[in-house]
Parts: sequence; C-alpha cells; structure tokens
Amino acid sequence: MTVGEAYRVLELEPGAGAEAVRDARKLLAKVWHPDRHASDPALQAVAEKKLAAINAAFEALRDAGYPPMPPPPKVERVAPPKVEPVAPSPIEFVTRRRVRPWVIVVVAVAAGAGAYLAITQLGRQDGSPVAVREPTVPGPVIVPQPQPAPTPQPAPLGTHARPHAKGTFTLGSTRDEVRAVQGAPVDIINVITERWDYGGGAFVEFHDGVVVGWDEIDHQLHISLEPLDAAVADAAVKRGHWRIGSTKDEVLALQGTPHTIWTVQHDKWFFNFGSTVDFDADDRVTAYDSFDGSLKVGK
Repeated sequence: MTVGEAYRVLELEPGAGAEAVRDARKLLAKVWHPDRHASDPALQAVAEKKLAAINAAFEALRDAGYPPMPPPPKVERVAPPKVEPVAPSPIEFVTRRRVRPWVIVVVAVAAGAGAYLAITQLGRQDGSPVAVREPTVPGPVIVPQPQPAPTPQPAPLGTHARPHAKGTFTLGSTRDEVRAVQGAPVDIINVITERWDYGGGAFVEFHDGVVVGWDEIDHQLHISLEPLDAAVADAAVKRGHWRIGSTKDEVLALQGTPHTIWTVQHDKWFFNFGSTVDFDADDRVTAYDSFDGSLKVGK
C-alpha cells in the first residue's frame, strides 16, 4: 500500500503526524468494527474488509515514518478547440400575436349570459319554468387555534435504575430521566430498538421505555454506571485485575463506565474506542479484545 493510499484510507490530509494517524485509526476501527453490524451479514463482511484496510494503512504509515505524499504531477493545459461561428438561419420567424385580456373577459361574459337566458326562457321540456336558486353568501370561516402542548414534568431520578452519579443517567433510566439530564434529542429512530440521537455520534437506546444501552464518541452524554456490589468491586480493585468469568461489577471497578454498551445482539461493552468486553446472560465475562492494551485482564 502506497503512502497516498494509506492517507486516503484513514481519511487524512497528506503528511498528517503520528498522533493524527493513531486517532484516525481508533475512530475508524470503532465505526467499522464487524460486531457493530452483526445483524447484517453482508454489511459485516464489508466491515471486516474495511477494518483490515484501516489496520494495513496504519502499519504502512507507521513503518514509513509518517512521510508526506509526493506532489501530484503537473498537468499541462490544452487550449480548447476553436469553434466556428454558426451562420444565421434564412428562415424568418413571425412573432405570435398576444390576445388582449379584455377580449377574453367579454367572451366569457357573453357565453355566461347566453346560457342563463337559455335556461330561464326555454324552461323544461314540459313547459314549466326552471327555478333559479339565489346565490348563497358563505358564512365566516372559523380557523381552529392550535393549543400549546403540555410541558412534560421530569420524573425523580434514581428510583429504579442501577447506581450512578448525581446529574447523570444510567442503565434502567426512563425517558423522562434522560430528558431531565440530557435534554431533548435531535432525532428519534425506531428500528430494532428506540434510539435517541444527540448528534456527533451520540445515541441512547431504549427498550420498553428504559435505557438498555448507549453509544458515545465525543463525551456528550451525561452517563455513569457503578457496581451493584461494593464488596466485590473493592476486592477487584485490591486484586488489580479481572478475568474470564468475572462479573460486571469487577469490570466496572477497574475500567470505569463504558463509553458504548450494545444489547441488541449480545451484551458488549466498549472502552477506549476499540477494546471490548462480552458478557453472558449471567453478567459474567465470556470474551474480550484489548485493542489498545487498556484492559486490566489477569490470568
């Protein structure tokens, strides 16, 4: 893969430095991670190829020392061909005469008067006169005035959701709780689950009216998630690591609140834009991928 192709794959300007290349790789790897498209096999196959190209581009630029792209070759301008002027046409066009508006009005009035006389003078076929209805004057048009929508009252926070910090929402929070903390979304999408879009790649997912997941890239969401069992969390902190079979409380105690939680296909948490942890139905770790080495996994 050439330097130019590598920069284009990572969607960067030529000559971008090491930090920009690393950030671009993390963001694109998160967007094109195959697990994000598990519900669509065709799209998942495309994502696998995209992720392979992203990693190859990153390695190519890293091994080459992040060099700038060579300047594009100079293109000589070619003068456009000379166009001969077109000879004037011998055909003479005659302009169409315009019909004056008053002529149309006179013809219409005459036609209406003739029809009225024919109806009133001739009558029906049996000789009886035709009754002519007097024109009715329409009454005033009443336009209904729109009524203002009632202002929703936020529900008290923390009545049924998992433990979380004050001024945040978490798993199990209701729509009213999220709106009270985060404000109104810019869009609401209903596909598999109900998703509230807060812009910039930030989403909140609901199922049966409560939060089941979120996706945050630019730290716009006011979210927090704390362990249910403080004793288990303290033991994990003293131990300094978690492993396959550990609980969510142990992972939370050592990794903090995940920036992305998926629950549509399976329970998966994301940390540091690439590292993932998978859980089973009993909330225990079944698999993980320490993409950037930030996961505190022990044996």
